[in-house]
Amino acid sequence: LPNIQQILNIPMYDIDSDYVQCRWASNATIVNSRTINECQGACKNIPGAQLFTSVNEDNNCTLVFTAPIQGYYIVALQIEDFMPSSPNGSALSSI
Repeated sequence: LPNIQQILNIPMYDIDSDYVQCRWASNATIVNSRTINECQGACKNIPGAQLFTSVNEDNNCTLVFTAPIQGYYIVALQIEDFMPSSPNGSALSSI
């Protein structure tokens, strides 16, 4: 519905209990010395949207937005897992 705040909880889970975080996909992420476009035109496509994630084992990912008009919107998010001993280190995997 337009002009009504929406809260979308995105479930995340890691089978071997690594920390899992979500983030906005980027159009210029460096992987192995190569620039990767993760979002292909869907980067932060909802004006004013906010993304909240945890840096602990509760694996929280929440998207909060207010759509200006009723319709379909697309956003690109990356979900990554990290070693519990290094939750702010390099991601083990990213999807």
